[in-house]
Amino acid sequence: MRGPKLEHLKKIEILKKIVKRCNSMGGTRLAVVCSRCGCINGMVKKKQMKIVHDRARVADSADCSLEECRLAISHTKANMTLPLNLDPKRVYELLKNMYDEDCELLYPNDRPEKLMFTSIIVPPTSIRPSVFVDGGTQSNENDTQRD
Repeated sequence: MRGPKLEHLKKIEILKKIVKRCNSMGGTRLAVVCSRCGCINGMVKKKQMKIVHDRARVADSADCSLEECRLAISHTKANMTLPLNLDPKRVYELLKNMYDEDCELLYPNDRPEKLMFTSIIVPPTSIRPSVFVDGGTQSNENDTQRD
């Protein structure tokens, strides 16, 4: 992926092989242990309005027993039988902590955390649209207030 003479189509072919290998590892129900931090990487699924990290889907295998997996994740306080909902702040921190070498495997043009929205533009009050509220009065504050 780093080769400057490597053609674009060849990089895409390598990326497809990487994704295929990652998907095959995730679907086997085997524990995949991170080589850097020692945490177990479970299946990550995108649901309706959230991202779920299912860390409990670990089966016995010849190279990683269930006891080894429990030992590797014993430092966490969360209940490991429940899937973990990843909020946007946690996802941003995970993407920000990725090494540059791992980012190259994803083949993005920039760092992955820069692909997330971190701020939303709000127009000044002078050009905000007015809405009618109870009593027939107009207000432009409804779009900035939380319910």
